[in-house]
Parts: sequence; structure tokens; C-alpha cells
Amino acid sequence: MVTSRLSLVLVLLITLSATACNRANAPAADQTASTTRAATLEDPLGAVAAELVNGKAHDGMVTGGQPTRAALDAASAAGITHVINLRTTGEPAPFDEAAAARTLGITYTALPIAGAAGLTRENVALLDEALATSADGLTMLHCGSGNRVGALMALRAAWIQNTPIDEALQLGRAYGLTSLEPAVKELLARE
Repeated sequence: MVTSRLSLVLVLLITLSATACNRANAPAADQTASTTRAATLEDPLGAVAAELVNGKAHDGMVTGGQPTRAALDAASAAGITHVINLRTTGEPAPFDEAAAARTLGITYTALPIAGAAGLTRENVALLDEALATSADGLTMLHCGSGNRVGALMALRAAWIQNTPIDEALQLGRAYGLTSLEPAVKELLARE
């Protein structure tokens, strides 16, 4: 029994020594991992945003493209309590996001936006309502790439929050507005 304990202690000492040597030979990788862990602890929403295509963290919200299941798990761990999905049912999904959200205790809202045709006052009002229901918690708002997110956020800023058009467009770009910008500009020019 004493021999097996000594053997175990010896194996642990050798393992710890080897680990220390490996760390000494590769400080940059270890420092990077340490820095990443610290950044994740300091900015959990930023860490979740980094998991999304075109992911961004803004004022209690993570926005971007379609999350993976791992990103949804990370969102839950970061305290996100509401997911708003702007993708249509016809878009392929890598997993059953609504079921996964329910399993994690996250409120899930589907608000399908079909490109430029979905950029309506009604849909902007529905998004505003969904965001209002999650005002007490952290939210993930996503589509396939973040483009529809940016478009709706720009329209919401202009139509509901009475933000000047140039500022609304700038806000939309910050949220991911890209190829839908001409459609958004056209809608805002009608006002």
C-alpha cells in the first residue's frame, strides 16, 4: 500500500514537472489562453459574440449570425435569458434552436424576416416588443449573418426611437447591416 502511494506521488510529481517544462517552453500559448480566459470572465457577452458569425456585443445584447449549439450553451452560461431568431423556417438550421433554448431555460422568440420584403413597420414593432419583454435580462438577437439584425435595428432606431436617419444607419451598421442597407435607405427616405 505504501509502495502504491509512493508510486502515485512520484507519477504526480513527474507530471507536474513535465507540465511546468512545457509551459516554460511555450509561454506565448499559455499567456494567450490565460488572456482569453480573463477576457471571457471580464466580458462574457463579448465571448459569446465571438462565437457568432459577425458577432457583436452591445448594451446587454449579443447580435450576429446563426449560433451553434455550443454558442447557445455559452450564451446561457453568460446569463442570456432571451433569444430572438430572425431566420425564416425555410433556412437550414444546424440544430433545433427552440428546443435547445427551452432546455437551457432561455425564452425563445421566432420572428422570421424574409430579406428586404420582411422589413416592415409591423415587424419592427414586433421586434421592439420582443426586446421590451427581455429588458430585464440579456438577449441574443440573430439571423443568418447579422444583416437582418442590423436592418431592423436601424429601422427601429428611426421609426420607433425617432433617431435621425444618418445615426440610425450608423447604428444599423454597428449591428451588422450590410447588403440590406439600400433597402433600409429606401424605406427611410419614404418617411
